Amino acid sequence: MDSGELVGVGAFAQLSGLTVETLRHYHQIGLLVPVEVDDRTG
Repeated sequence: MDSGELVGVGAFAQLSGLTVETLRHYHQIGLLVPVEVDDRTG
């Protein structure tokens, strides 16, 4: 994986062992904020 390549939330969840719901919760509370959020899918 290229260091400049963006990873979707599903792929990141698999790589990290967390659920998508957990990642979205972490984003919501400011614990783990993504670099970019797709406006269409959130």
